[in-house]
Amino acid sequence: DAVARAMIGGRERLRAIMHRAIVRATVVGGQLWIALDELDRVVGTASWYPPGSDFLGDDAQFNEGFAQFFGELQKTDADLYQWWFTVLLPKYKDISKTYFSTPDDPDGQNFQKDNWSLVSFSVTPELQRRGIGSMLLKVGEEKVRTHTMWLISLQDQKMQVAMYERLGYRLVGISHVDGASGQPGYDQHILVKRP
Repeated sequence: DAVARAMIGGRERLRAIMHRAIVRATVVGGQLWIALDELDRVVGTASWYPPGSDFLGDDAQFNEGFAQFFGELQKTDADLYQWWFTVLLPKYKDISKTYFSTPDDPDGQNFQKDNWSLVSFSVTPELQRRGIGSMLLKVGEEKVRTHTMWLISLQDQKMQVAMYERLGYRLVGISHVDGASGQPGYDQHILVKRP
C-alpha cells in the first residue's frame, strides 16, 4: 500500500525486510497473531502490544527486529533513514501525548502503558473482506477484555476505518505524518475501543 511504500522509499526489496522486522520485534516484545489458510500459508497478521510494553520500546526488540532493516535503509537511503528517526518514530511517540493526555498524565504515557495497542495489522489483499481481519481482531480482543481501552494507529485507509467503526472502535483523531524527501505524507487514524 501507499504507506508502506512511503516507509521504504518505494524500494520494494526493503518491504519484506521491514515486515520481518515488525514480526520479530513483536515476537520479542508483544504478541503476534497469525491467520493461516488451508495450506498453512500466512494470510494475515496482527501485532498486539500488552500493557507495560511498547513497540520498539527496548533494545531486544530493536536488535531482533529492526537492526537489519535500519542497516539496509542507512546504506540504501540516508535521508529516509533519518526520516524514520526524526519524523516517523517521534510521531508515533507523540500520539499518546496528543490524544490521551490528562491533567494527571500530561504525556499520555499511562494510557499507553496501561492498555493494549495494535501496531501492525494486515490481511493478504486478495483475501480481504472474507472475515480474516475480523477474526484476528476478535482473537486479540478476547485476550484484552479486562482493560479499559485499546489503541490502534491506522494509516490512511478510510475503508479500514469504517471496518473498525463497525466493530465498535471510535475514531479519536487523525495525525498527519510528513513524508520523507520526495515521498508523499500520510494520515494515521487513531481509534480506541472500550471493552
